[in-house]
Amino acid sequence: MDVTGKNKKTNKLYSSFESLRAKYGPVDAENIMKKLKRLRTFHDLYEAWRNGLKCHPLSADYHGVVSIPITPNYRLLIQPCLPEWVKVSGIESWKYVTKAHILKYEDYH
Repeated sequence: MDVTGKNKKTNKLYSSFESLRAKYGPVDAENIMKKLKRLRTFHDLYEAWRNGLKCHPLSADYHGVVSIPITPNYRLLIQPCLPEWVKVSGIESWKYVTKAHILKYEDYH
């Protein structure tokens, strides 16, 4: 799966362990990098979900965003890039998501 930042700044932050470490500390930086590496090994978001990545769709203010747990409290939020021709919705549509943009890392609870 192709996973990049939503803009140049976010892409730069999530492309380097050093920049993540400076912002979130060494433990969270390592956990984020491991999860991104694992996510990138899958062909699509559905395959990642089926293989235990524990991602789930959000609603309300975060409608259309997918959450990936990094720690018990913190989540990596990604925006799946769904092709316009896809007519199914929900988790079934994840079979067509081969690209996503990283939005942020936060505790949204």
